[in-house]
Amino acid sequence: MTKGKWVAVVAAVFLFAAAIVFGVEEAQSLFGTLADFVTGGAE
Repeated sequence: MTKGKWVAVVAAVFLFAAAIVFGVEEAQSLFGTLADFVTGGAE
């Protein structure tokens, strides 16, 4: 797989785990922060 696909898979697993551990709303906030970091770092 390409690096981008690995990032997407890891992000999906992280979001799923975070939703279980922290609750959906908190997970969405964390995921948004992570997405900003990843997309910002990729540019």
